[in-house]
Amino acid sequence: MWNEASQGDSSAAEKRLSLLQGIPFLPVNDAIADLAAEIVSVCGIPQRAVADAFHIAIAAVHGIDFLLTWYCTHIANAVMQKRLQRLSEKRSVAIPILCTPYELIGGNNVER
Repeated sequence: MWNEASQGDSSAAEKRLSLLQGIPFLPVNDAIADLAAEIVSVCGIPQRAVADAFHIAIAAVHGIDFLLTWYCTHIANAVMQKRLQRLSEKRSVAIPILCTPYELIGGNNVER
């Protein structure tokens, strides 16, 4: 998703691309494209956010446990989690936990 990382403010894009250097990309295949298309149609992700569906599908097909995002409109929200859970059960594929980085670390006030 180099294209996505290169979008927006050029200075910020340059920093993102620099951070991505040396990080391997997970290959995209037909199973991922099929799952992404189903996520769009079944889960109500709008066409303008197809990349979000691909992020979820890539993580699911490659067995990634967590998908971190700050984008809660179409990815990290309870309604989407429920829809994805139903899709996961129907397709027998493990959908990653979708959350913000803050949720993953538990916030500053959570006792462990």
